[in-house]
Amino acid sequence: MGMRDGGVHRVAIATRSPQARPPRKGTQDPRGRSAPRAERARRLGPCGTIGDVEWGSLVGTGIGAVLGVGATLAGDHVRWRRTSRENSLRDRRTAYVDCLVAFRRAHEAMRLAADEDHADAQVRASRIRQAFQASGCDEARERLILTATEEVATGIDASYHSLRDVREVLASGSSLTSADYHAARQAHGDATRAVRVVLRRDLTGLEA
Repeated sequence: MGMRDGGVHRVAIATRSPQARPPRKGTQDPRGRSAPRAERARRLGPCGTIGDVEWGSLVGTGIGAVLGVGATLAGDHVRWRRTSRENSLRDRRTAYVDCLVAFRRAHEAMRLAADEDHADAQVRASRIRQAFQASGCDEARERLILTATEEVATGIDASYHSLRDVREVLASGSSLTSADYHAARQAHGDATRAVRVVLRRDLTGLEA
């Protein structure tokens, strides 16, 4: 009985299954509770990957994004320069036209005042000077001089001062048919035609 019991005991000991050893740190079992180092290395591959995305793909995507942003900024800069140039051209053309129109308005207003019937020479002279002042040529000239180039400012000043000479000739008593008025008018016309050439050249340079 003791031998049988002993035999049974020995058989029981011999057939006992060994205990499963716990998985080593950093490994995974087949059900995915931890990842084996070999599997992790296989996933990374020789070139190195993050998941299924290769480093080369990430770098290419980054470079493409940088190039796209750069192209957008370059396009915006070109559009800004074109818009700025167009605005500058429009503003300068408007200032040039306003100034020349104001000079012409002053001349015509002085001619009308000089051609009126005046019993007193002082009244006539006062009316001519008032017509010059009310034309706005002083203000137009000042606005233009503030932003004009030296060449443009010189030409505008020449036309303006010749117009003032016309004013003084008429205010001094000369009629519209007098030689003094015709000489002053001719000088003003020459100065105005000269400044028109300067203004056109300046605008053409800005359009280029």
